[in-house]
Amino acid sequence: EHYSMAQVFQDSLALDGVSCVACHQQATTAGNAFSGELEFDSLTIYGPYGAGKDDAPLQQAPMQLYTPYQNIQYGAHLDGSEACAACHSLVTHTADMEGNLTGQDYVEQATYHEWLNSAFADDGDTPKDCQDCHMPDRVAGGCFAWESPPWFEREDLGDHGFAGANSWVLKGVRSLYDDSVTGLSNERMEASLERNIQMMRDASDMEAWTEGNELVVRVTNWSGHKLPTGYSEGRRMWLQLRWLDASGGVVDEAGVWNPATGDIDEASTKVWKSVQVASGAMAQAAGVPDGTTHHLVLLNKTEFDNRIPPAGFLNAEFEAFGAPPVGATYADGQHWDDSRFTIPAGATQVAVTLLHQTTTPDYINSLLDNN
Repeated sequence: EHYSMAQVFQDSLALDGVSCVACHQQATTAGNAFSGELEFDSLTIYGPYGAGKDDAPLQQAPMQLYTPYQNIQYGAHLDGSEACAACHSLVTHTADMEGNLTGQDYVEQATYHEWLNSAFADDGDTPKDCQDCHMPDRVAGGCFAWESPPWFEREDLGDHGFAGANSWVLKGVRSLYDDSVTGLSNERMEASLERNIQMMRDASDMEAWTEGNELVVRVTNWSGHKLPTGYSEGRRMWLQLRWLDASGGVVDEAGVWNPATGDIDEASTKVWKSVQVASGAMAQAAGVPDGTTHHLVLLNKTEFDNRIPPAGFLNAEFEAFGAPPVGATYADGQHWDDSRFTIPAGATQVAVTLLHQTTTPDYINSLLDNN
């Protein structure tokens, strides 16, 4: 029987969301299972400290005093990207509208595998784990000191603000629930948004030059995965251009985001995204038109994916785990993309901005229309 939304609202564990134990109780086999299939060690809590005599010691007493957990152990896997694998690579088992499996496995998102096949993997040229970007080291105390001064501080405590690309959902949560329920505040919101914005800026470089009557814009991906990555339905990245004359007047525009509708004219600019659809026998079995989008368990084909690969990219490796470029060509080792724009008459300067959107109007409208 499928776990329903009605059950979620009656389940205290589900309402907790992704709590501490989702990571800290993961078994040492982390990195071998995906699609949310986490394996836990019952009644054991793992921490990233205490590996050896020269490392910061594992402090068991605070957890034993403030939580029900008594078995506190060192876990090397908590410092590695494998701790992220189970949730951040998703292979769906396609199903029809009644929930009956239709027999196909489909790589819906593969952020962990993108990292695993990049230059930042443990055996890559420049090893770096997910935590290095999303949980950078801070001088801080542990969680048991949430409401009181810490008994001790560490110089390398991973920042549990979990910087990422999704600022929109945090704003949405705050619009639905009172701060007394979520613990959010203006200060915490601003800090979270600042972390996200800075990490997004660090994820790429952009340079531009002219060739004849064309402007060439190069975007280089310095993240450990495709750019953008993650849940691709609704996520997109694009270039916004404002062509100006000598006096600063606007001559022409491209890719301008409309705050009233949340949309852009994709045809006017370069957009990086993935388009996933229900196709062929899958669409037929589900009783939906071929090419149907925005329905997670029905998706069985990547129709388009021009997202920029990470450093260390090899076509054969990305093909092997099921997430190659589609409708775009990247050479082995290429982790940048060049876009060309004709310079309009009268333009003497241009302002180019790289923008990212977590959720598109098309995706939201699809959810509204079908629910």
